[in-house]
Amino acid sequence: MSNERMARWMGPLALAFLVSIVLGFFVLAPSAPNQNASAASVIAYYQAHGTAALAGIYVIGVGLVLLAFFVGALRIALSKADGGHDWMPTTAFAGGILFIGAFAVNGVLHFALIQAAHNGRVDMVRTLNFIDNNSQVAVLLGVSVLALATGAAILAEASLPAWLGWLSIVIGVLPVIGGLGFIALLALPILLTILGFVIGNRTTATAAEGTGASTPRRTTRAPHRLTLRHH
Repeated sequence: MSNERMARWMGPLALAFLVSIVLGFFVLAPSAPNQNASAASVIAYYQAHGTAALAGIYVIGVGLVLLAFFVGALRIALSKADGGHDWMPTTAFAGGILFIGAFAVNGVLHFALIQAAHNGRVDMVRTLNFIDNNSQVAVLLGVSVLALATGAAILAEASLPAWLGWLSIVIGVLPVIGGLGFIALLALPILLTILGFVIGNRTTATAAEGTGASTPRRTTRAPHRLTLRHH
């Protein structure tokens, strides 16, 4: 698949990740026990909602796979927009990989918690639940690196809207402000979806302009008329 065609898929890829986050957090596993919940309440919750919680892990996992393709395409798109300067796009790519990896580790911890609750492991459930509720540091670090580097790369060139760059920087700063990290986690997929569709539309428009410029204009020639010469 060419880079241009991949760029056109960036919007749908980011949108699929956004949908997976909404389904996983708000539809399939709402009102999960907080960090101070008793072992009995955690076991009761996951024994009642364990199937839906497991489905949420798999749904978000699929979204993370699609996000990996998105961040690869984002690195190429930002590099082209920035005149081939790779260090900011590469930093954004590194932040995306950190975000995906940390999110995957959280999924493993959550899976272990669900299994411990399903098997009635009172000795493990409360500890795993506490860790599960306090394991977002690496995820938020990935959010911050990805958003800050993306915003800086956008502001360093002129082909993408500047407001997207500033919005990305604001989202990147939120994780370091106490209590606002979860807002950044929810805002990032929305930002990536908007950015993906903007890049895809501009790639399509540029390709159309290039095709129009390279197509030679047809010139109409006057038909030859047969004339009789008088000698």
